[in-house]
Formats: sequence, structure tokens, C-alpha cells
Amino acid sequence: MTGTPPDKTSSKDSFLLFGPKTPQVGVSFCLYLFISMSTQQELVRLSSQNSPLLKLESMLNQLNFFEVTGATRNELRHSNFIAFLFSEKASHNLGTKFFKLFCKYNEIELLHEPSLQVLREWHNIDLLIFDRANGILIVIENKVDTSEHSNQLPRYRAIVEKRYKSERKHFFYLTKHGEEASDDHYSSLSYEQMREILLELRQGLEENDFCIILSHYIQLIERHFMPNNDIAELCKRIYEEHKAAIDLVIEHKPNGADEVFDRIKTLIAQYPQLQMDYSLGTLLRFSVKDWDNIPGFDTSSWTKSGRLVLFEVNYNTTDDTVTLQLYMGPSDHPLRKQIYEGLKEYPKMFPRLRKLGEKWAKLYSTTLISKDDVERDNRLEILETNFERFMSYEFAEINEKIDITLK
Repeated sequence: MTGTPPDKTSSKDSFLLFGPKTPQVGVSFCLYLFISMSTQQELVRLSSQNSPLLKLESMLNQLNFFEVTGATRNELRHSNFIAFLFSEKASHNLGTKFFKLFCKYNEIELLHEPSLQVLREWHNIDLLIFDRANGILIVIENKVDTSEHSNQLPRYRAIVEKRYKSERKHFFYLTKHGEEASDDHYSSLSYEQMREILLELRQGLEENDFCIILSHYIQLIERHFMPNNDIAELCKRIYEEHKAAIDLVIEHKPNGADEVFDRIKTLIAQYPQLQMDYSLGTLLRFSVKDWDNIPGFDTSSWTKSGRLVLFEVNYNTTDDTVTLQLYMGPSDHPLRKQIYEGLKEYPKMFPRLRKLGEKWAKLYSTTLISKDDVERDNRLEILETNFERFMSYEFAEINEKIDITLK
């Protein structure tokens, strides 16, 4: 008798795994079940009181000024602090000590007491330090999570060489791990090397406000930019011991859109005049309850509700920015043209209204999380502030203008 070969799992094996009433199953499913149970056990161990994860949390729970202010991966703030260290008249009251240590570490000879001018973003160059007394020019291009672009390094070098012809020029490419620069004139410099200079700078300092801030900056570098520090080693050990469980956690972690839309839904619930319409993926739509009473408002086909005009929160997965827009969907009802033509009378509020198309029309747009806000730890608070400001001002005006167009 021919047919499909029997599964290699015996009836006895099936009975032991699933009980007498469960149909016979294959080895692959049994293995899947075993792995799933093993992963669950790993999750339990990972969250137990004796887990090394608790030790990691205690290490990370130490307050850090730079992390609190959202400077962890903010390139501009790193450059600002380094410029502050180089500035001889800054409130750290160390004069040119950091400049001297930097030169000593990079084997730059100083013959006279330095007299410094520190420039930020001169011709878009991150840092330019000019020592008039020694005729030395130091250029630092700083990259945290970005990389070179638009032929930056040669272009900046050409600008500097044209302006400073006789000075001794030293170009540095500062990155998290000392990546090699595309321009051979730039010396690679890592944040770990910068930390060595800062540790020497801290030696012998009295315990004042600056010393505390400097220690926080050193700690920031150790936590986030050094792959072989204690925190990094503990992370590696935790991952090796609980790989399956951690991979599963990562698979199910909330993404940026989830966090944003959870906060938006909470905000919408706080305004009795608003109501949810539709949410999927990177889009969330909501409407105004009173608009449902407008004759012809439910004649559109773009959502199940049939609402003609909807607010849409859009999460951009490319750069994590968030916008709030007002859209009008397709409809054959004359209300559509009436609203559109009426709003065109207010170009200050609705500046982009031109000719009404057959499908969708964007009536209004504002930003809830900008590119500058994305890296900030308090970006959700910024989102909330911007949404509440919108509700206090623009929303009231939009609602008023739509009411006027219907009269």
C-alpha cells in the first residue's frame, strides 16, 4: 500500500507529550514546543531577583547630567562641551589646561603660553581652535552617529588652508571608535582617546561643580562609546546566557510608532470633542465629533467610517519625525468642494490649497516631533506639548473656519 510515510514520532511519544486525545504530530512541532518552553524559562530567569539584569539596571540608574539633557548622541552638544573645555576664559577656570593636554597627547609642540580663539561652526566646521601665540591651528570634525558626506573633509581643509596660510595646521577626525578619515590629512581620534585626556584633566581638581560635570561626561563616554567597558562586558554576558529570551524581547519590543500612537491616543481621550477613527502601522487618524452631524460628511470611501475630513498623525520611519495633517478624502458630494473652496479664503491658515483634485487633498500640516527632537530623551513630552499647543490654537481656528464655510 502506497502513501505518505508515517511520521517518525511514535504513538507513545505523542501520548507522553500531548495526552491520549491529541492527534499525532511531527518531530519539528515537538522541537518547536520544546524551544518555546525553554525560551519562556529563560525569560523567567532573566526577570528573577538574582538576574544580572538587575545589576545592569543599577549601573545605568546612576544619574548622568548629559543623559538627562538628551546629549548622549547629540553631536552638537558634544561639540559644544568640547569647545567649552578648549575655551581659556570659560567658567571651568582652567585656562588653557585642556588645550595643553590635547597638544601633549597628540605630540603638538608648544613653545609659548597659548592664547586661544575657539570657533564653532565657522564655515560649517565643527571646531576650530586658533593659538595665536604659537601659530597653531587645530581643526576637529566631530561625528557621533553620522558619517562624512558631500566631500566634507577636503572641502573644510581647503577653506582653512586658504584663510590660514602660515600657521601650523592639525586636522582631526573625532568619531566614537576612531574611524579612519577619507582625507589623509586628518588624524583619527576616538572618544576613548578623548576620555584619556579628560581623565588626566580631572586629576588634582577640587570637588567643584565643573569637576562633577566633567566626571559625568567621562561616564557618558564610558557607557555609550567604549565597547570594552564594564557595562558592555556585562551586556555581552547577559546576552550569551539568555540569547533566545532577549531575541524574543527585541522581536516584541514597542517600536517608535507604537510609543507615539499610545501617547496620541491618551491625548485624544483627554479632549471630549475628539474621537478615534483608524490606526494601522505608521498612521493614526482621528476626527471631530461635531463634524459627524454635517450632512454629507460620511460620504467618503477612504476609511470604513466614511468621514470626509480627518486628522492624520504620520510617523516617518526614515527619520522618526512625526507630523499632524488634516486630509480630505475622495467623495462626489458637493460638501467636499464647499469645504475646500471655503478654506482657500484663509491662505494664512491653509497656504497650500490650489486646485482640488479627485482623490485626497492635504488641507493643513504641522510638526509634532522634528528632526532636532528625535534624539532627545524627552521627545514624547515634546510631542505632548506640541499637540496640546495645537489644540489650544490651530485646532480652534481650523474648527471655526470649517464652521464658517458651511454657513
